[in-house]
Amino acid sequence: MLYKIDKNGFVVNEAGLEKVRPYYRKILEEINKLYNDELGDNLLSIYIRGSVSVGKAKPGISDMDSIAITKKELSREELIWIIKSSKKLEKKYPKAGFFDLTVVSLKELGNLKRYKNLRVYLKTQSFLLAGEDILSQLPDIIPGKKLAFQLYGDLPEELEILKNIFAGKIKDREYLFQKRPIEFWCIWMTRVLLRAGLGIVMAKKPVYSQDLKTCYAVFTEGYPQYKKEMKQLLAWSVKPIRDKKKIFVFLNNFAPKFLELWQENIKNN
Repeated sequence: MLYKIDKNGFVVNEAGLEKVRPYYRKILEEINKLYNDELGDNLLSIYIRGSVSVGKAKPGISDMDSIAITKKELSREELIWIIKSSKKLEKKYPKAGFFDLTVVSLKELGNLKRYKNLRVYLKTQSFLLAGEDILSQLPDIIPGKKLAFQLYGDLPEELEILKNIFAGKIKDREYLFQKRPIEFWCIWMTRVLLRAGLGIVMAKKPVYSQDLKTCYAVFTEGYPQYKKEMKQLLAWSVKPIRDKKKIFVFLNNFAPKFLELWQENIKNN
């Protein structure tokens, strides 16, 4: 689905607690309790984002994405509980997929470059589960060249890291303090490329989505010559593989063509 754009050109956030499907309701209660127990008085807000927040989550495919915003910054050592907690939740709720338990201070969220995409995700597809609503402090999101570069301006560097992971040159890459298997990075690659495809289209007209099927449809309508590769990415996003060599060969062949298109439409605008 393409996100709605209001009369001012801003992306409309249609997420809401009332849209969450029954399977995920109990999970939200546990996430709320977990963050409160671990963060205590430092906890400012809890947000639920992604497909769960708009009632589009598919058990066994979609992830459970949550963000706890704190008043003060925490160290890696103070957040190491995330590893055990996420594993426990994934075991208890196997159909909920990967549990993304992100913890970030309000200051970090607003100022650090590494949270530039998270700011967009929060503003466009999340709802407040508990605490103080801080979304009004984040800028409104306007689809276009500027947003496309904000989201995908570091695409060459990200694809190079992924190539090195699949080539076996990087073996200790972490996400949320844990080393991740090849299947995780396979899915990560599919999301990066499919969404960057929509970003290429966004540079020309005001469209926005994080939904992978929508990104595939919008991009391949404008660039049908890449339908085969994008269809493969869409398939791997649901059923990732662990064959590093196969993924590397695919990415090594497709990345140069895709980056040339990115250069023409995003980098040079």
